[in-house]
Amino acid sequence: MNQLSDIETKLRKSTKGQLLALKVIANSPPNSMATTSQMQDELYSQVSDSMQTADQSVGGTISSVTRIKFNNKPLLIPMGRDDVQGVRWQLDENLIKKDTLKQLIDEILEAWI
Repeated sequence: MNQLSDIETKLRKSTKGQLLALKVIANSPPNSMATTSQMQDELYSQVSDSMQTADQSVGGTISSVTRIKFNNKPLLIPMGRDDVQGVRWQLDENLIKKDTLKQLIDEILEAWI
């Protein structure tokens, strides 16, 4: 299997929350970062009311997304901390390009509807 198909396989096994958190990164402008706070806001706006009341669920979802690795390389690279927004994350585009990630996430989410 090639690297892109490994990534696609792992994404297809991800939860909706994980995909939504990754979508924040995929939708960010080129060469930019997304913050933990932005991922939390997206999850709160997109998921069920039951998850909105469970901050631990949202935090756990984001934490699991930040630990995704391929060939021992992290998919998301921490790029420093902002006192207000939390950790800033950048996609390792050597693993997958943002537009490809966005397309895969959109396909998977669409299939769930």
